[in-house]
Amino acid sequence: MLRVRKDRIVDDDGTEARLRGVGIGGYLHLENFINGYPGTGHELQEVMANEDFFRRMLDHFFTEDDVAFIAQSGANTIRLPLNYRWFDGDEGFARVDRVVEWCERHDLYVILDAHAVAGWQNTDWSSDNASGRALFWKEPHFQDRYVWWWERLAERYRDREIVAGYDLLNEPVANAPPSGGFDKTRYQPGWGAINQLYRRTVAAIRAIDPHHIIFIEGDGYSERFAGLDAPFAENLVYSCHRYSAAGFGPGPYPSERWSAKQERDDFLATEGVRYALTHEVPLWVGEFGAVYNGPEHERDDRLRALEDQLALFESEAIHWTLWTYKDCGVLGWVTLDPSSPYMKLTAPIRRAKLALDTDFWLHWLPDPPFRAARRKLATTVFELAGELGEIDMSPEANQTHVSLAISTYAGALLQPAYAALFAALSPSELDEVLSSFRLSACVPNEPLMSLIRKITS
Repeated sequence: MLRVRKDRIVDDDGTEARLRGVGIGGYLHLENFINGYPGTGHELQEVMANEDFFRRMLDHFFTEDDVAFIAQSGANTIRLPLNYRWFDGDEGFARVDRVVEWCERHDLYVILDAHAVAGWQNTDWSSDNASGRALFWKEPHFQDRYVWWWERLAERYRDREIVAGYDLLNEPVANAPPSGGFDKTRYQPGWGAINQLYRRTVAAIRAIDPHHIIFIEGDGYSERFAGLDAPFAENLVYSCHRYSAAGFGPGPYPSERWSAKQERDDFLATEGVRYALTHEVPLWVGEFGAVYNGPEHERDDRLRALEDQLALFESEAIHWTLWTYKDCGVLGWVTLDPSSPYMKLTAPIRRAKLALDTDFWLHWLPDPPFRAARRKLATTVFELAGELGEIDMSPEANQTHVSLAISTYAGALLQPAYAALFAALSPSELDEVLSSFRLSACVPNEPLMSLIRKITS
């Protein structure tokens, strides 16, 4: 079983273990760009008439073959994102059990990650949030349910050595404004709330499981650490996320805007790195990545940016897990085949998603016509409201907040049409379509996988 020794993670023999791997988004936590649907996952579950749809998708999306593929890449860790909605009954626990068993057979550590919690821990779609508000921090019963969930997980996996540990809360925003939204430049972290929650949850887990590592993320989408309590228990690892602009573009890399030196200087100045150095604790970059669905002539630029980022983490002895393992052609180690039955069937919906800019964060893609209208609306709202008083949000953050609200709404409008594609399919036809998510039907991103094997060898 892994444990922390000062600023290192070691195994039972005291040998240093460096965690290198990938997050399994789209399995027990669905996301629209990963799984290829519009809107948020919980809204789609309400619309989807075929009750077997999600179960069959999951059956194909991640199997032992995927675990073997990741192990063969040289990686040694998977981060398994969990959405609380799968754990109302036994299905979520049973699926985690199977993943843990597969990882035991293939010598891959598993980090269990609370990726979406009741009430939403941040304002973003990535926490399965259609409201734009982080109610988790406002209502005690949401936090009670969250702690109860971690107690059940700790009871179940406390003796499993292949479980590297527990990632308490993905990308928290403990002090989001009541109106919703997130302004990175003006955000004042909710240190009292997040420190209290972390102490309570760690104590609850430790009462059941005194051994496993607990991973703690910074506030403000895992970027703010200055006000976190000093390490208050044994076996704590701290986690930041680092999506570098150079990995997303658009534009060439390296360039006057982006370089390996600039990324190094910027990263080493972050609050997460400073916290880890000050308190002599390990640092894990739980999410980062580069995109490969931009201009074809720039894909090598994105890969070069990622290679420099990985080299930086390696040189600083930082643990890392990329985001994400499998998707519909954005960041994945493997992607769905464009000619697969699922991609063909859902093509009209995915074209509508692009036209309506429902995955609005794909800013490196050419502007769809709808984006200009949305920007104009956001500017008009901001200007009119500003005439009546000061607004505690920058114009840029307002654009993002309006974009999120409109894209979530537009995505929800597309969901009935998406669901209708599958409504008349027989069980065997549905299974054939969703088998497009099976590894054997997918296409590995070979340039990316070559880089991963190079880094991990």
